[in-house]
Amino acid sequence: MNKSKRFPNERPLVGISMRLEPAQRKFYLQTNYSEAIEAAGGAPALVPLIPEKSFIHNLVDTFDALVLSGSGSDVDPHRYGARKHPRCDEIHPARDETDFLLLEEAFRRRIPILAICFGIQSLNVFLGGTLVQDIPSQWPHAIDHSLSKAKPTKKNPENFCAHPISVEPNSLLFKLAGKKKIVRVNSSHHQAIDDLAHDLAITARAPDGIIEGVELESDRHFVLGTQWHPEKDFERDPLSQAIFKRFVNEAKRR
Repeated sequence: MNKSKRFPNERPLVGISMRLEPAQRKFYLQTNYSEAIEAAGGAPALVPLIPEKSFIHNLVDTFDALVLSGSGSDVDPHRYGARKHPRCDEIHPARDETDFLLLEEAFRRRIPILAICFGIQSLNVFLGGTLVQDIPSQWPHAIDHSLSKAKPTKKNPENFCAHPISVEPNSLLFKLAGKKKIVRVNSSHHQAIDDLAHDLAITARAPDGIIEGVELESDRHFVLGTQWHPEKDFERDPLSQAIFKRFVNEAKRR
């Protein structure tokens, strides 16, 4: 689509990478990603995991912003020069390759990027960083990042907050959190950032030191990564709402 032909008041188009169920040959994605984008004023567009360069090039050319979603898979360790750990989960090459092609095009066009859970890990590896392949076995004194010890409530039966994070002052995340240094997030992951990519800055950590938030060190390109899932809490959590609102507003500015 030629962007010049859009209506002036049209919502910014936000591409969202999908997930993959190889055994069923199925692309899919939970509804809350699209709902959060729509609630913030954007128009969600789901991206099938077809890692074909010209296809992704033409697709991203229509986008005003990009969301890298979570995934039930792990990033292939060979992409950051590591051997596969015994507890590394299933790898979906189509997801890895599609994410990298999306990121390549998004960075080339400098469209806003929001990378969530698996997405923050994919972003870090794309920019040259590495990952902890299994937190419980590789990170000393790790807290539980899997939600298994958190207790659901009647108001919050599924997407409850698992642990606090400490937010770095002077970061964008700090501003979005209302200048709060400690907030609680819903954490559900067994991998995490290890060596941080050179272009990224840490914006939040869990009590055990695990990196929970990053942003790009650039005033000219909005790139924000969260290890937790703000899309799951966007209906009731002020920080989640602020993240999506700022992200979509950045897309509108383009």
